[in-house]
Parts: sequence; structure tokens; C-alpha cells
Amino acid sequence: MAAYVAAAKSICEMDGAQVLFATGSTGYPKPALLSHRNTTCQNMCLTGAFKLDEHAGMLVNMPPSHVGGQADQSMSTLFRGGTVVVLHVFAPPSRSKPSGQPRSEDRLCDVGHDGR
Repeated sequence: MAAYVAAAKSICEMDGAQVLFATGSTGYPKPALLSHRNTTCQNMCLTGAFKLDEHAGMLVNMPPSHVGGQADQSMSTLFRGGTVVVLHVFAPPSRSKPSGQPRSEDRLCDVGHDGR
């Protein structure tokens, strides 16, 4: 526990806390680094808006790789001490961009479905 406390004291509010991936116009994932300050502010806003507290429960119906599943649903609920339940399967319908290239969200959701 002492090592954890020492490590926690070394973290600054502007240090990176999580990486989310955006697709933009190319359809390929691009990392976006969010700071501890950004993540905490978002959690405070969402828990206040949705009146989440330690008695809250959230059924996460989005993949953990998606900002909605990771930051909005999971982290905001856990921030206030609530309970998170993640659906076992997330299988969106097959979609593609106008170019016919699969979107990165589809590639992320398909990982592991065919043994890769």
C-alpha cells in the first residue's frame, strides 16, 4: 500500500489518464490522450447531471473501447462509487463508410469474434 500511495502522489492533474481513439475522416483510429483533470471534470459533470451516487447502477451497453462505454457510462458511475455491469456481447450490425472500408468501430468490435 505504501508503494501505491507514493506512486499516486507523483501523478499530476495534467498527466495522461486514458487514451480514446477517434476515427476522423480516414476511418483509422487516432489516439486522443485525456488528462486526469479532464477525466475528473467530465465525471463530475456527468454524475451531477445524471444524479449518480454510490447507490447507482449502470448497465454498460457500449464496448469499453468506445468513449461512451469507457468514460461516460463506466468511469462516471465508478467515480461516485456505483456499480457497473458490462454486457458480455456487443455486436453492432455490419456498417461501412461510403468508400466501402469498414469503420474502425467495426474493426474494434470484431476483434476476437473469428479467433484472431
